[in-house]
Amino acid sequence: MSGELTVDRAEEEVTLFGLLPCTLYTLTIQAVNEDSVVGDAAKLQLETKEAAPGAVQRLSTTSVGSEDFDARWQDPIDDPQCVADYQTSVTETLCQQAGAVN
Repeated sequence: MSGELTVDRAEEEVTLFGLLPCTLYTLTIQAVNEDSVVGDAAKLQLETKEAAPGAVQRLSTTSVGSEDFDARWQDPIDDPQCVADYQTSVTETLCQQAGAVN
C-alpha cells in the first residue's frame, strides 16, 4: 500500500489496512491548515509482523541419480517477501521390485 489518507482533526489515531507482512514502511504525518498549507513532516519507520509464506511453486527434480537427486522450485506466490530460507526434508519410501512375490 502506498498513498495518502486525510484524517479529521478530531482524530489522533488511524488504522492503515492492506499492508503486506514482513514489509518495511515509512509513515509520514503532516498537519494541514484550512488553506491547505502543509506543516513539517514527522516520520516513523516500521516493519509489519512476520507471516508464514505460501507453498513454493513449480517443485520439480532436475536430475535423478542412483544415490542423489537435484530439486528446483520457485518462490511462493503468497508472501514471498517473508522467505528467509527454505527447509527441506526427504522421506524414504521403498521401491517395489518388478516381479516381486508377496
